[in-house]
Amino acid sequence: MIKASDKLKSANEPVLQFTGNWLIDLGILGFVNLLEEIYNWNLQETQKRIKENEKVVYYGLFPFAYICSEIKRKNSKIPKGLIDDFANEIYKKEFKSEKEIFDFTWENYITKAATELWKKKIIERAINKRKNEKFVKGTPKILKKKIEKVEILGKKIIKENKEEIKKLLEKSGRFQKLEYEDIKSIQSHSKKEFKKYGERFLENAVKLKEIMDDVDEYLSNLWAREVVGNNNILEERLKFYRIPIDNKYYKNFLFFNYSVNHKGQKEKFYYTIASEINREEILINLDKTINKFLESYDKASNIYYTPLKTEYLIDIVPYLFVYLLCFDRAFEDYKNIGHIVFYSNDVFITYEINKRLKLRKSKSEEDLNSIFRDTWQTVIDTIIEMESWWVLENLYLIKYTDLKSDAQRFINVEYMGISRLQATILLDDDIRRNLNQRVQVDKNEYRWLFEEFIKNRPLTSIILDHLILRLNQRTKQRKVQPLLYALALEAELSSEHDFIHLFEDPMSLKLKLDDLVPRIKKSRERMDMARKNIRRLLSEDIRENKVPHLFSIIRRQNKYSFVNSILKLIIANPEKDKKLIKHLNDYIFHQIVQNDKAWIHYALGLFTGFIGG
Repeated sequence: MIKASDKLKSANEPVLQFTGNWLIDLGILGFVNLLEEIYNWNLQETQKRIKENEKVVYYGLFPFAYICSEIKRKNSKIPKGLIDDFANEIYKKEFKSEKEIFDFTWENYITKAATELWKKKIIERAINKRKNEKFVKGTPKILKKKIEKVEILGKKIIKENKEEIKKLLEKSGRFQKLEYEDIKSIQSHSKKEFKKYGERFLENAVKLKEIMDDVDEYLSNLWAREVVGNNNILEERLKFYRIPIDNKYYKNFLFFNYSVNHKGQKEKFYYTIASEINREEILINLDKTINKFLESYDKASNIYYTPLKTEYLIDIVPYLFVYLLCFDRAFEDYKNIGHIVFYSNDVFITYEINKRLKLRKSKSEEDLNSIFRDTWQTVIDTIIEMESWWVLENLYLIKYTDLKSDAQRFINVEYMGISRLQATILLDDDIRRNLNQRVQVDKNEYRWLFEEFIKNRPLTSIILDHLILRLNQRTKQRKVQPLLYALALEAELSSEHDFIHLFEDPMSLKLKLDDLVPRIKKSRERMDMARKNIRRLLSEDIRENKVPHLFSIIRRQNKYSFVNSILKLIIANPEKDKKLIKHLNDYIFHQIVQNDKAWIHYALGLFTGFIGG
């Protein structure tokens, strides 16, 4: 007997935990997010519920939450109080099997939750589609007649009240037919509003509203009578009663497939949860149907030597398909950036980081710089708070721009892992704050220094592109410190310091990493001091006149021409502070003349003294 009040399992029995496979792990995170969205449970509560009664969670609470979430994604309503009623009711029941839990959930609560969405799709199709596509198999004749009345009256309104209806609906241009959204809008207005447009319009609009109310009531009663609580729906009506859910990621997958009727949806959803791969052939292989990151076997038959069978994974990861169904729910959509999730191999830390980011998202969505700054500040704060420094070295930022709906394929997927070297640097507040900036490099193009660094891309080329904009006064950005930190970082990571081979000797690595951050900060200080001194030494007119020439030399990487040009400018001002001149001479000699590997970084650091900021 499966009952929620059964004794707790022992603390040692496994609950939700990551597997090491990021695709499945993000599915687990998505599963937790789903239950939190619908039942307001956090990770700890979900773990507790699974321990108490695993079957009720996976065969009852999960499918109900999943369908509710899909309904909400389509901006449809769930009856008020239904979620709480279900969450309470299922724990009072006693079930003999997993199938019984699922059937109870589907027949009594999923169907109730889907009422409004089903009605909307039935009416929308009947009104908007062409004649031969209006009604699916099994549509009652009564409904067809009611829809015919709606259409006749709609034509009458267009003929007699075109201008009035255009004003009411705020439409312009040609207007030949009332679409579903138009009719719903009319239905939402009051008689008082109709009166503003004259008696004839009032009469027609009120009649249309009454007919639509009648259609709504008829469909509600029909669904409640023939579907809710019914495990034996008439065969000829199964297609008509299909729950209209699909999913951007799994558009044709099992119970989402449009060709599957109500009974088929129910069966296929159950088989998916139960991992019954013998019932559904589509579950046998972990190919593109399930994992959108993979190619299909037809298009890329040389990818695998043998198909990737799910039967081996099912033994290791029970409820595998539950998690894979929830994969997309691990990501959060950030405006102008894409869908992002931070992933580590620890479920608690991954959950905590992404949850905190979600809370901050709404406050900073309009300001991209703020998003980046808050995002990484949250990541670092969480890691420090949880005393899990090691996570940063095992943290991945996974981002995709979108999903191509026709091919169900991800667009621009990126995985950004953070090495120990990068983690060491990013844990420093000053460096992280200054790299956490978007730098403009073209009219409508910005580069996030933090991201470029994690991707091991050169920062100096970004600085050069940005300086071109500043010299041509095509950007309003004036900050200098992010540029100096980026230059100092690259200067210290140059091959001269032998970081290429650091990972061969852990002890040597630790010593060098401990010394790295102070060296970066010291280099930044040197650049900043040189920048300030050259500004003190040279007048604004001289600086402005020499900027194009000096920048051109740096871009051509002509070190000695740059040194000669700078020294001439310094010597031409002998009356200035001797200490200041000595400092600049020392800087040029030690950081540029004697520095074959990183001279350009220090030259650019000095050059920033010639520009504003």
